Amino acid sequence: ELQSPVALICIVADYAQIAAQEERLHLSDDVVVPGSLARGELSPRISRAIQSRRADMKRRQDQELLSALMENVPDSIYFKDRDCRFIRVNAAKAKKHKASPDKMVGKSDFDYFTQERARPAYEEEQKIMRTGDPVLGEVQKLTFDDGTIGWINTSKLPLNDKFGRVIGTMGIARDITAQKEGERDQELLNELLESIPDKIYFKDKKSRFIRVNKA
Repeated sequence: ELQSPVALICIVADYAQIAAQEERLHLSDDVVVPGSLARGELSPRISRAIQSRRADMKRRQDQELLSALMENVPDSIYFKDRDCRFIRVNAAKAKKHKASPDKMVGKSDFDYFTQERARPAYEEEQKIMRTGDPVLGEVQKLTFDDGTIGWINTSKLPLNDKFGRVIGTMGIARDITAQKEGERDQELLNELLESIPDKIYFKDKKSRFIRVNKA
């Protein structure tokens, strides 16, 4: 019943009954003591209760949609406070750091990356909060504490509250390590083909040349 968009208004006999039923009454949208109502007050109270329930349903729907996105998208998604500490991360982000989303809350990049990587990211996010200017589609190199290297395409934006005040940052990052490694392999192949004195060629199934080196 609490999932219904119908407002729930509780009518109680007196304020003593409110105190006695306090644990239950917080589920309602309004509590009415009939004897305390001014003339004409009931109608606007009912209207406000309906608006409150609709707003609550909208918030719940938004939360469900966000949770579905956070759990299923393969890209890393995160939200940070003004001190650049994680306030929420998705499953993909947590997996990259071999952690759970809950365990990452309250921590920062300094807990997962080398100083060389974490410090520029911190300064970049502080600048985003100062200026309000987002960073979009930036390619970054990652160096993890265990020495492994990765590459991401990342976008970061300021995180605002309902009053428009900047309260942190949010970001999304796509792992492009495989793509960067492919580009590196291509560069190595090009260098090999151009430098080696031996004759090198590639043919298709019909014995037609598809690539030959300079020699």
